[in-house]
Amino acid sequence: MRKFALVVLLALPVVALAGPKPKVPKAKPGSSVAPVGSITKAIRRIQAVVSGALRYNSWHSSSSERVLPKNYKPALPKLVLPSTERLTNRVLMVVDVSGSMGARDYADALYGVKLLSGGRTDDLRIACYAFDTLSYRWPGVKGKGVLPCWAKFPSAIAQKNLLAWLGARSRDGGTSPEFAMAAALKSPQKDLSIIFISDGVFNQVVLDHAIRRGQALRKKNGLKPARIMAYGVGDHVKSSRSMLSVGKHGRGGFWYARRHNPRATVDRKSH
Repeated sequence: MRKFALVVLLALPVVALAGPKPKVPKAKPGSSVAPVGSITKAIRRIQAVVSGALRYNSWHSSSSERVLPKNYKPALPKLVLPSTERLTNRVLMVVDVSGSMGARDYADALYGVKLLSGGRTDDLRIACYAFDTLSYRWPGVKGKGVLPCWAKFPSAIAQKNLLAWLGARSRDGGTSPEFAMAAALKSPQKDLSIIFISDGVFNQVVLDHAIRRGQALRKKNGLKPARIMAYGVGDHVKSSRSMLSVGKHGRGGFWYARRHNPRATVDRKSH
């Protein structure tokens, strides 16, 4: 595990996020109403069911600050396909926020982002796109010598900002990673690395075409081909040909978030 191609996996800082408390209806005089704690949990559970995933605001308890579910059990990276080239310190993450990403899968994705952005690599810069049928760009964190929509790492503030932004995505759309990938490959960094995080449920042919076209455009503009690493989440992503293809042709390898007990990764009772 410590031989991960990107050094940022070597340190795992713990960063908590603040968020608004869910609104709880007040009981009228003489009315019969369940205890406040029970209503709070019920509201969170309903929010999760209605959205098809756990939204950022429903992940917070009144007693602590967190972006991951209360009883989340970390799914740690496991190698499927080794990289043929090391990732650089200019990293652009492309994260799946589509409707196919369930609560457990997305929790694993966020934990992966936390690991990947929490190391002690010198002069590390990170940017991020999220995608469903459209693509969304993280605004980044302004700083001296930092390009727009990028952030300097290691930074607890930047990591907190990134996780909060991703956690706020409402995962209820389709899955079209080709637009976010094409935008990522247009990034002007000469030595660019892309970390693609998904459950593997997308059109492989369309994405492969977008990658080939984007890499050709980089070469035409005098830039090096981007290294692309695949990081998979989900119960069956280990055998995903789509994710394997991304990691193989991107030369960044393929890792997946391994759960020892998949059904227990997120304790739904905590929501």
